Amino acid sequence: MSTVSQQKNGIFGGIAALKTVANQSLIKANGFKSSILGDANDIMSSLLEIFNQLGGYNELIQTIENILIKRLDDIENTIKGAIKTAIKQTISCGVEPTITSDLISTGVTFNLKNIDPLVLLNIDPQSDNGELVYFDNSQGVNSRDFNVFLYSVIADGINNQTSTGATWYSSNLSTKQPLVSVSFQEFDSSNVISNKLTVKINNFYLGKKLSSFISDYLDSIKLFNNTQLLSSIFDDITGTKIFSINKTVDQIAVEKIIQTLCTNILNNVDESDVIDDSFYTFSNDTYNNILEESEAKKNGTFTYNGDTSLQITVDQTSLMNSLLNLKNTDSTKISDQTTIIKGAIDNLTNDIVKNTSVSDKDQFALKLNFIQNIIQKLMSSITMFIFSPKIIYLFVMTSKLLGIEDSENVLDFVKKNINIYKLIIIAIRDVIVSEITKEIEILLAPLIAQVMTILVKEKFTIYKSQIDGILALLTSVTSLI
Repeated sequence: MSTVSQQKNGIFGGIAALKTVANQSLIKANGFKSSILGDANDIMSSLLEIFNQLGGYNELIQTIENILIKRLDDIENTIKGAIKTAIKQTISCGVEPTITSDLISTGVTFNLKNIDPLVLLNIDPQSDNGELVYFDNSQGVNSRDFNVFLYSVIADGINNQTSTGATWYSSNLSTKQPLVSVSFQEFDSSNVISNKLTVKINNFYLGKKLSSFISDYLDSIKLFNNTQLLSSIFDDITGTKIFSINKTVDQIAVEKIIQTLCTNILNNVDESDVIDDSFYTFSNDTYNNILEESEAKKNGTFTYNGDTSLQITVDQTSLMNSLLNLKNTDSTKISDQTTIIKGAIDNLTNDIVKNTSVSDKDQFALKLNFIQNIIQKLMSSITMFIFSPKIIYLFVMTSKLLGIEDSENVLDFVKKNINIYKLIIIAIRDVIVSEITKEIEILLAPLIAQVMTILVKEKFTIYKSQIDGILALLTSVTSLI
């Protein structure tokens, strides 16, 4: 999106002019560079560059607090709304399925691998890693995390060949409404099928449209909480194996491919764009990079400052303990959660400086870089949660009911469902960009107020246009993407 870059440069010029009027020195961009930070041409990088003209470390921490702690529920509701809209638009292209007696008595059958491409359900909810990958971990089939519910149903099906599964209920109604019953068979000898998951919609929905059930189901689940999201982000930028424990290099590569496709949509695709087959084709360099990153992830390392010879291993136990502290404070003061996030970053940077050749003088720059990357990874990390079993089974079920054959692999699945994913990912991009823009406007407000005091005395007309121009450009950035 070259237009975003043009708008960004215009904003830079306007901010510089305002700071000159206010007799303030323009904050210099930090010269410290790290390979953790992504392509400077992408949307989030552009917004971060604008942000860095106005604020520093404390302002970035405040942004994390505002988005990941205060406004995460609103963001999740927006994403759920986008999922509902995207699925409804997709199924309305044909004849929307009505829930029949077959969907209630026989249900829809899935191969487990088709609804868990990220191999999430290999992680035990009550393991150390499971504490960060799921929530409400210890409640089994009574958990309010649908992924924990699924894991428990599968475990029961493996341990008990006569298991009839369990029922998932809506938690948003005064009277608990059963939504679906789920059962699992490790091997079905009559049909010679392995790892068969069966979902039966409750009789309450007989004769109703599929979209009615999907809407109620989405209202009954939680996509993620701040601990899961931060754990995913730290996992991505530090090479730890919180979400990828026991995964093979090939399984990690599948995750990287999904992430690359999502990032390409985030940075290059609009709602009206038609995605052709070239979108799914990677150059040799890109594919080799995916394999190298997958190997590094398997080894639990990441590179620093572009130096591929310096492979850093983070103290995963220390990081996980910090994130578990955050999980245990879900119901306490926001200030405590912010302190825990700062502490996690402090522990990471201290450990890196202590155990590697990274210099003490680079510690603050590294700390700032971690903060920037948490913000930059927001969009891509959130998109990975829509490939979670609790969401992906809706897409697979919808495809089956529309007569679309099972996908052969994850790339084939993305191709078949690209119109759904495109709409959802664009909605995620829009809501996160909107939140970051709000933070920029908050930082811009004191500068505007300071300049306005001066403008009353001199050159009002000239510099008022500068202010109006910056605000208009910010609005344009949000509307263009």
